[in-house]
This record gives sequence, C-alpha cells and structure tokens, in this order.
Amino acid sequence: MRDDEKLLHELLHSTQSKYTYYLLFIAASAIALVIKSTETDVLSYSIIPLGLALFSWVCSFFCGCKYVINNSDFIRTNLKQFYTKDSEELEEYKNTLKEINPKLTKYYLGQFYFIIIGAVSFIIWHIWGIVCRTLSEIC
Repeated sequence: MRDDEKLLHELLHSTQSKYTYYLLFIAASAIALVIKSTETDVLSYSIIPLGLALFSWVCSFFCGCKYVINNSDFIRTNLKQFYTKDSEELEEYKNTLKEINPKLTKYYLGQFYFIIIGAVSFIIWHIWGIVCRTLSEIC
C-alpha cells in the first residue's frame, strides 16, 4: 500500500471510530436524560413517544457497541492474514471477513438510524406535552 493510500485509510478509520464513539456518547446521554426527566412521572399514554425514544437510544447504543466489537474482529482477522502462509488458513480468514463485513455495515447504519428515530420520538413527546399542558382537558 502506498503512503498516501495508507494515510487515507488511517484517516478514514480514525474518523469512523470518532463518529461511532460520538454517537455512543449521544445515546448514553439521551438515556440518562430520559431517566432523569421521568423520575416523578406516572405511566400514561402521553409517555409512549418517550418510551419509543428510550428504546431507540438503547438500540443505538447496542448497535454502536456491536460495531466496535465487530470492527475489532475485522481488524484482527485482517492482521492475521499478513502473518499466515497457509492457503487454507488464508481462505478461512477471507471467509471470516466476508461474514463480518455485512454486520459492520448493519450496526454502523443502525446506530445512526436509531439515534434519529429516538430524537424524532423525543420531539414528538415534548410537543405532545406542550399540547397537553395548553389544552389540559384532552390529556
């Protein structure tokens, strides 16, 4: 691999890692916010969008953690290829990489989509709360 290709590869990996950890931080913070915001709330229908937001953020956090684990496996398997000379073992590593790659994509995208679903649900819950406080007879 040429130096400029190696530099771009390292930059891409660094950016993806930072992005993943940033979304993990957002999801964990959002979960904490929901828990803190509902300490004195009672169960009602108006809290359903908040429950969906919480569920989405937990799913996002899960996807982020699974992405980190699978990415580590992907890198480890890639490194093993450089140190093996056995063709059967090399083929096994290539098959493993083919299995891990779709998982990486799924978890990487899932982490983002669940963050967005959670944010939209949280906004709906917040607007619903404003409407309920404004028109207290419907809630």
